[in-house]
Amino acid sequence: VYETEAKGRPAEARSLLVDLMGQLASPDPELLADLAAMSLRDGDLVQAIHCARAALGGCADHDSARFTLGLSLAAIGSYQEAMVQLVALTESARGDRFRQVYPELAAMATSEVERLRDQVPTPGPTLQDSRAD
Repeated sequence: VYETEAKGRPAEARSLLVDLMGQLASPDPELLADLAAMSLRDGDLVQAIHCARAALGGCADHDSARFTLGLSLAAIGSYQEAMVQLVALTESARGDRFRQVYPELAAMATSEVERLRDQVPTPGPTLQDSRAD
């Protein structure tokens, strides 16, 4: 699969990965995360989101699946949910680990979080707040 991808045949590699996963008794989070990333790259956001969520269901700490999920959600306009996923990768000890293991992805995640902050509305004062005066 990955050799085919490296040879510049991404659609064929994705198809091979789907076939391989069909032969497994249970879904493998690593393969699901890879399929999610390939699907995002190919613009198949529905499959990217589905596969990333499935990978996280099998391994909640799968950082590359969470990254792909965050970018895919942002691409479909689910900005708040995307922020939740990406912020989880950029803060605290998890953020430190993500930056060490995936420095390029961490930089992209940080940039996307900054961009999304402009998209996600911040709560303003409510009517109840203005009545408190």
